[in-house]
Amino acid sequence: MGGFIKKEFIERLMDIAIIEEVIGDYIQLKKSGSVYVGKSPKTNERTGSFTVSPVKRIWKDFSSGEGGNLISFFMNYEGMSYPEAIETIASKYNTAVEYEVLSEEAETKRKIKTEKKESLRSVLKATHNNYVLQYNSLPEDHPARFEIEDKRRYSNDVIVEWGIGYAPEDFLYGKLYSSGKITEGKELGLISEKNFDKYSKRVVYPINDIQGMIIGLAGRSLSDNKKYAKWINPNVSETNLLYNKSKVWYGLDKARHSIVKNNEAWIMEGYNDVIGWYINDMQNTVASCGTAITDQQISELKRLCSKVIFCFDPDAAGIKSMIKYIPAFMKSGFRVEVCLLPCDPDDFTRLYSDSIKKYKLPEMLKEPEILKDGFEFLMDNLLVGTQIKITDGTKELCDLIANINDTSLIEIYSGWLAQKSKVKLTTIKSWIKEALANNIEVIDEDDDFIQIELPKEVKVPLSELEKDIRKYGMFMANNQIYMSLSDPGAKYIHFSKKSNFMIEILQHMQDEKFPMKLLRIANVHGEEKIFDTQSENLNTPQAFDNTVTGHGNFRFDGNRSDLLRLRTYLFDKMGNGRKIDVLGWQPDGKFWAWNNKITTEEGNDIPLDKHGIFVKDNVYYYIPSANEIYKNNSFKFDAQKRFKAMKNPTSFYAFNSKVIQVHRDHGISAILFGIASLFQDIVVAKIDKFPILFFYGPGSTGKDELAEIVQSFVGIPQTAINLEGQVSTIKAQVREFAQFRNGISQLSEYKRGNSQLNGMLKALWDRRGYKRGNIESHVGTDSIPIESSAVLTGNDYPDEEPLILRLIWNEMTKNQFTEEETRSFDELKDMTAHGLSGYSDEIFKHRKLFEEKFDKTQRNWKGILQEQFPEAKGRMIFNISILCSVYEIFKDFNYFPFSQPEMLNHFGKGFDQQIRKINSASILNKFWQLFIASLRGHKEERIQVKNIVNVEGNLLFFNWTHCFSKIQRSWWGQFQEAAPAKSSILEQIEKSEFYIESRKSYSFDSGREANRTSAIVINLDQMSEVLKNDIVGSIMFQLNQVDSESGQTNIFGVAPLQPPSEYNGLKTETDEPF
Repeated sequence: MGGFIKKEFIERLMDIAIIEEVIGDYIQLKKSGSVYVGKSPKTNERTGSFTVSPVKRIWKDFSSGEGGNLISFFMNYEGMSYPEAIETIASKYNTAVEYEVLSEEAETKRKIKTEKKESLRSVLKATHNNYVLQYNSLPEDHPARFEIEDKRRYSNDVIVEWGIGYAPEDFLYGKLYSSGKITEGKELGLISEKNFDKYSKRVVYPINDIQGMIIGLAGRSLSDNKKYAKWINPNVSETNLLYNKSKVWYGLDKARHSIVKNNEAWIMEGYNDVIGWYINDMQNTVASCGTAITDQQISELKRLCSKVIFCFDPDAAGIKSMIKYIPAFMKSGFRVEVCLLPCDPDDFTRLYSDSIKKYKLPEMLKEPEILKDGFEFLMDNLLVGTQIKITDGTKELCDLIANINDTSLIEIYSGWLAQKSKVKLTTIKSWIKEALANNIEVIDEDDDFIQIELPKEVKVPLSELEKDIRKYGMFMANNQIYMSLSDPGAKYIHFSKKSNFMIEILQHMQDEKFPMKLLRIANVHGEEKIFDTQSENLNTPQAFDNTVTGHGNFRFDGNRSDLLRLRTYLFDKMGNGRKIDVLGWQPDGKFWAWNNKITTEEGNDIPLDKHGIFVKDNVYYYIPSANEIYKNNSFKFDAQKRFKAMKNPTSFYAFNSKVIQVHRDHGISAILFGIASLFQDIVVAKIDKFPILFFYGPGSTGKDELAEIVQSFVGIPQTAINLEGQVSTIKAQVREFAQFRNGISQLSEYKRGNSQLNGMLKALWDRRGYKRGNIESHVGTDSIPIESSAVLTGNDYPDEEPLILRLIWNEMTKNQFTEEETRSFDELKDMTAHGLSGYSDEIFKHRKLFEEKFDKTQRNWKGILQEQFPEAKGRMIFNISILCSVYEIFKDFNYFPFSQPEMLNHFGKGFDQQIRKINSASILNKFWQLFIASLRGHKEERIQVKNIVNVEGNLLFFNWTHCFSKIQRSWWGQFQEAAPAKSSILEQIEKSEFYIESRKSYSFDSGREANRTSAIVINLDQMSEVLKNDIVGSIMFQLNQVDSESGQTNIFGVAPLQPPSEYNGLKTETDEPF
């Protein structure tokens, strides 16, 4: 093995690993559709909720809420470290793990150390095997057999499983001597310097590491002579490379899986306590190998579970030990309970064996009187004696509470403590606050009498760390965080590791609502991540731990005071910068931000590093979407990842020529609009509006392909917003236009008749976003701005004049193409696939030129267009003047394969189409179409002349209520939409230029029988000749139908509905004063 596992190897391994196959070795899975389902290994569920997705290559345990990739499965359910998980997966596929290459010197040292460890292990293994053989050969009445088989009642299976042996007197030295392994025997502590067997006349228990490999022996004396230690443990020295007592838990190799599954561990004092519990269905049990529990041992368990239960002997020594260790576990984030038995756990399994057989030990231990909360246990033992002692104990417990991370537990424990101690809750909380402040007291920088002793694995010179240690009480080295241990009066400062990673704040990113921090973390396995997070996630241990663990194997084992120290350290050293969430033009820094590089106003490139960071003008910038940690995350920053610079091998002129060849003069609008969109911030700053490009017509006309070409000016086209399917809400549609500054978005499948949608489109032209309430104030609002231009496509066209005026009109009707035209279309598609945003990079170089010339050029073109197209409305002229300005500014750069006359001819056709639509689209036009049709309808359904309609000279009289009633019924059949409100149409009539008055009473015929009612009076001479003639002609048609003698209708009794006419005489929305 070399150094850290290679990142490239991990990626290759994940590519070949079949997630359902690997997890299927541990959980029984059944296929269910596109996923595999099994029962959770952490809960006893009847119906399986553990789901594996082969497509996404992830798993999710819905019963526990956990999930992740294949590596995290082994870390969560098998309690493995990150390297162990990778090694396990690799072994499944018979793949050798690849490690980083070490330096020659380091590799030599590693090789020597590995060979030495294996040499020692072979001696230890042989020794243990001999002790097992010796035990098996003992007579039935031997004290060792009595100890194990009679007193402990261990079966042969248990003896074999736990590897129990016997060390005879003066047995080992001779064997080591004859095999030439005396040195190894002494280094392992198997024999003394005087060549005596250390484990003479003892029952032997092997101690394994978490992988189950032997690392030492424990021996129990069979003698009652008190001069011999009852238990002896492995030798701890620099020469014994196998045994590190500060990391070892007895039985952890067997208990690991059960600890992870139950999320709790039982902690015992003795080896036999562990075995006794294990063989009675309590497999999640460990002991500390007869030594004091260390911070490293606590950290080892923290990787596996979040709760521990102490089950020590109920004597004074056992209670004292629990009082000592419970705070250490609670400060490390554990929930702690204490099991109160009448005797030691080993004896308990024998004394109550009958009950255990009947009720089972796990069920018996659930009885409420057996288990007690660890904090409650501390109160029972510390809050005793005089009031002064109780007060001292209360303050001690306040100090403990100050080191707990869980805010809910802090509240609970504070209440318990106030109730038990009789100290007011306010006083308790003030003492906790004081304790919290005291916890972050660090070494006096000027106190040279306190010496610093660095951990042995730290090779960084003390001179480089001393300043941080004395100022903050901590330092970082070996990709770990080290905190100084509190030991008042001690001559030396010692340290404890609090993480498996180092961390730094690269920059603080100010924001009124969500200030952010850009973090870099790197763990001991060589894995590095740079990401941003909200500043508040550094405020509490729980939030901080969630933040770092969310990025992989990054573990923080510190408590609240440790985090306060770390924050002080990090904040003092952090830099400041700016986060870029909205890509595109950046007005503050004067540059364009792609997701893969930066283009300055002068056209120069600035590269991004793999974390999305770059520096310009001594300011650090961070683009989250460009961070490599999101590269393969399809759910994160999908839109931003498309917004990138892509160099096209074809020249801009050649590409545009192909666009014109394929899409004819519609390509003129597309090319000029695409360029204008790159500078839309300049346009909006000058004239406060920006046009909408509209392509409509039947299917297969190429309108969506042309829209994609326009979008390609800013990278890979974004997914079009489908208006027909109403996939997005109106507000969500508006938010799309705030994603990129000077970006381009497409709205597809437009259908008329949706007034809310039409309002949103008008707001896009007006550059009006929408306001929403904020949480800071009940009257405060935030604005969602419009930052991108819009390309609108559909088979339908709008019929509201205000919206028609806001569009650059392109009616695309050609949908039959020759073979050669189809081939050209495919060639253009291939050219577009290379991307157009590289052309945009070239165009950016001329931003200052555009800014300098646009205002004057646009005003000039307004005048030219108004003169050449006098019938065009003001907003239509305004829209096209922007595109003409683009042509004027860039015409000398050899971008355009079309001339100015060709451009004007194209826009002229668009004007004609818009005017025709306007004239046929208004409410009044529709009303008069149905009015005329109703005059010619069936006798029983039509508007009857001389009854509710009459003409006198140039005046038209009609009864409003009756006429509207008849017209309303035919509105839907003619226009496929509900009729507007009666009052809305009347309001339009009254506002029209041909309206004269409304009379309360009017006689529609002569004589006594004439119908006399209210009437609206219209001046026919104010109407267009077409409309006037249609109305008068229809009235005459009806009168001439009636035979005065018979009253029968003639053969023309049912007149066909007339096709819609274009009434050029109607005035609509007032022109805008541009």
